[in-house]
Amino acid sequence: MQAYQSTWRHFRAFSQTAHGRDLAVPPISVTLLAQFVAFLHQAGFAPSTICSKISAITFVHKILGLPDPSSSFLIQKLLHALRKRQSPDGRLPITPTILKALIDSLPQLSLSWYNQCLFKAMFLFTYFSLARISEITVTRSSDHTLQLADINLCSQTCDSGTSIIVTFPSFKHSTNTGLASISILPQAGSQYCPVDNIQRYLSLRGSSAGCLFLLHDNRPVTANFFSRILKSCVQHAQLDPSKFTSHSFRIGATTHAALRGMSDASLRALGRWSSDAFKKYVRI
Repeated sequence: MQAYQSTWRHFRAFSQTAHGRDLAVPPISVTLLAQFVAFLHQAGFAPSTICSKISAITFVHKILGLPDPSSSFLIQKLLHALRKRQSPDGRLPITPTILKALIDSLPQLSLSWYNQCLFKAMFLFTYFSLARISEITVTRSSDHTLQLADINLCSQTCDSGTSIIVTFPSFKHSTNTGLASISILPQAGSQYCPVDNIQRYLSLRGSSAGCLFLLHDNRPVTANFFSRILKSCVQHAQLDPSKFTSHSFRIGATTHAALRGMSDASLRALGRWSSDAFKKYVRI
């Protein structure tokens, strides 16, 4: 519903700008829809976002039993051209070296000890689990936020020590075929060990049910707050904040795993991809 409302808001803004009045009333003509596509493109929207907005308009027309303007030859050719001209992803990977630099920047942000432990754990967890931001934080549209109950410690019988088992009850593109689980392994002797740092955070968090990552007052970490802290760390590390986002953890971890020879099947399972879309994350 939010996606449809957002689309019509943008359509009204376009019609007011281009025609001086609100023309967001179905049926939408092919000419007007083509102008809207051009308006979105000039405004900097990604081709995938433009296609989603056109799909929302299509849905409304179908619900009302009206002809679908997006099925026209003109609109289809416009969308095809946009996809072919899609700019390459400018986000850079967070490498192991950059990950350490970001973590080392946390004490420079005047954060409480609790928040330093929290975001150190979040950075390491996000990297080693290839987590999406909708899985570690609360967003307006996500139902995939991990809960404390989704984390389990597993003592190994070998020398590797305790690992963390993460179960993802749902995630982007998940189906009803079952849960997805991954293991986060320890890095003995390292101050950047994901297991040690996640355990340290959990000891401070407490055992109350709810979202995995909580602020000191038990409020869940929001996507916006996580992004602000990440941006500040990137700036303190003297990196370009326009090139690093929460998805840079996922890009970096995927690239690192590929460089270490992980198979396509294992990478697909680790990142919870349902296709070979993971290949665009490998930056070699």
